[in-house]
Amino acid sequence: LGSSNASGDEQKKLDVLANDVFVAEISSCGRAGIIVTEEEDTPIAVESVGGEYIVTFDPIDGSSNIDACVTTGSIFGVYSPGECRVDDTDTVESAVEKCLVNTRQSGEQLVAAGYCMFSSSCVFMLTTGQGVYQFDFDPDVGEFVMSKERVMVPDGDKMQRIYSGNNGNVNLW
Repeated sequence: LGSSNASGDEQKKLDVLANDVFVAEISSCGRAGIIVTEEEDTPIAVESVGGEYIVTFDPIDGSSNIDACVTTGSIFGVYSPGECRVDDTDTVESAVEKCLVNTRQSGEQLVAAGYCMFSSSCVFMLTTGQGVYQFDFDPDVGEFVMSKERVMVPDGDKMQRIYSGNNGNVNLW
């Protein structure tokens, strides 16, 4: 497409299509009040009854590497809404700004987070703050099936010398 997303990454057609699907599905679930996606410049207010959670995601993380046959996936986070206090004297702009502050939360405030990795197999990882769980897609039943409970990085003698991770922000850890 030649354009850039909110993070400055070059947008691929797949990014835009996946984003449209994610936004439509999350909007229709009835639980989301605000959607924050890497592909949009501003948060999206969801018009739904009872929707309160703030859902953040990158629909296709790693899309710039698809040409190299590198694994891609979707990453997401879910936050509680917090409070949005609007006064009668607030302008529309200031009211929106007050409510959008709720979308700028630390990762420590997450109520759920995870990712789904797409490759020769499809793996979904999920946490709600009480451990990390792995689900593998079973094509025979068309569903994700839990394969591992309480996944943890080994420590001490069990730690292997080789690991994989994105060290782009390691000095911020």
